[in-house]
Amino acid sequence: ITAVAGTVWIKYFSFISEPHVIFIVLNRYSLITNCNHKTLGLYYLWFSFLFGSYGFLLSVILRTELYSSSLRIIAQENVNLYNMIFTIHGIIMIFFNIMPGLFGGFGNYFLPILCGSPELAYP
Repeated sequence: ITAVAGTVWIKYFSFISEPHVIFIVLNRYSLITNCNHKTLGLYYLWFSFLFGSYGFLLSVILRTELYSSSLRIIAQENVNLYNMIFTIHGIIMIFFNIMPGLFGGFGNYFLPILCGSPELAYP
């Protein structure tokens, strides 16, 4: 492993060595006016993580329901609640976790770096 490989990782994770980025993220105005591709990728990844946690909680509820074969743990009066939670879990995990995380998060963060462009032109 040469020093060149070390500089590649520094280029990928250069936002950590810049402490002012943390304070920029906390600024509300910069949340809606930011055009930095790394920060936008991190926003997508945080969004994906939050909805992934919510989808995980829904899967825990589904597994709790399947724990016993005869008892209904979620709701005894609503038979379709399991089907509704299953559908909501699938929609959240696909459209709010996987797609923003892969395409929005990793695409905005790593793709401009791998293409070699210093900045990305956002409108």
